[in-house]
Amino acid sequence: MNDFFPKSERVVIFVNDDAAVDTQVRETLERVGYTVHLTRTAQDALAVIQREPRIDLLLYNIEIAVREGADELLLLKNLHPTLPVVPSCPIRREDHERREAAGLRGKVEHA
Repeated sequence: MNDFFPKSERVVIFVNDDAAVDTQVRETLERVGYTVHLTRTAQDALAVIQREPRIDLLLYNIEIAVREGADELLLLKNLHPTLPVVPSCPIRREDHERREAAGLRGKVEHA
C-alpha cells in the first residue's frame, strides 16, 4: 500500500462484469487502503453482504441492473438500508474519445 494515503478500514463491493475495469477499480481502491469484493452479479453481492459484517459502499454497474432487473438491488438495500449505493456506468473508448473531442472533461476531486 502507498504510504501517502492513510490506512482505511472501508469495505467496498463492486458489482461489474468487465475484467479490465475490475482490475483498475480494485487496484485503485486497494492502493488507498480499501478492501474490495468484486462480484459479477447482484446475487453474488447478496452473498457477500450476508457473510461480511460491514460493507461501507456498493458500486453497481448500472448495465447489470438493467439486464438483471432492479429487484436484486432493492433486496440489497432492504438487507442493508444504510448502505450507500453508487451506480457506475462503463465508459467505452469511443465514448471517451467523443467526449474529449466535444471538449468535455471531468475528474474526481477529493475533499
